[in-house]
Amino acid sequence: MYALARILVVRRIGRRLARTGPRAVPEGPRSIFDTDAAGIAEALRKDGFDARLRLPPAILPDLASLGEGMPGAPGSSPFSKTEGTGLALAETLADDLTLRRIAALYLGGVPVYRGSRVWWIGPGDCADPRETGARFHYDLYDYRALTFLFYLTDVGPETAPHVCVRASHRLRRWKDQIHPRRHRSDERVVRSYGEDSVVTILGPAGTGIAEDPFCFHKVKLPAKGRRLALQLLYTGRDVPAPAFNRVGASRQGV
Repeated sequence: MYALARILVVRRIGRRLARTGPRAVPEGPRSIFDTDAAGIAEALRKDGFDARLRLPPAILPDLASLGEGMPGAPGSSPFSKTEGTGLALAETLADDLTLRRIAALYLGGVPVYRGSRVWWIGPGDCADPRETGARFHYDLYDYRALTFLFYLTDVGPETAPHVCVRASHRLRRWKDQIHPRRHRSDERVVRSYGEDSVVTILGPAGTGIAEDPFCFHKVKLPAKGRRLALQLLYTGRDVPAPAFNRVGASRQGV
């Protein structure tokens, strides 16, 4: 899969063969989100991302507590938690009905939750852009994968916004399909997909981004301030996802 999933025709075949059930998910507890799951799933199919989700302000302080004491310097050991209100809330969030419904509609079956990760990024944290996600790249978790990225701090143009390349998950240049590496320069991305396709997502704490990780994306290098983010991963199968875990948090992110 890791060798061939970068090729669109193979990816489409893999997605079709891997579908295991209906796109809808059973009803469950009331969701904390007031949004159109079907509309977000459709936007994902078209653009590869959607930024309409918003976390309720009341839960932000507890989620932000996951970042307390977390190392912020390059080369620090991963910070992990095995208990706490923030961690419990992150696990509850992963089971939210709206998120599961979006994942089921987009992935074409019952989604498998693979875990979460939390990390800070700030000025000086990007010595190697490939390690911090500050260089355009895509991720190969499975033929079918979906992430939800939530800003836990306010994000402006200079505080590490997430950047996506619209429709690059389905309109991939042939050279990018056969290229053995996942990372691309800004210049190559703009040349291949157009400047209008590069979308920078700003927003207050609580802003949520649903994204197909096969879409080209990066974090913009921060000029000031620090950004804290939470990311959840869902796949179509139970596949390895070492950077994500169910009981802790890691600095590594996108």
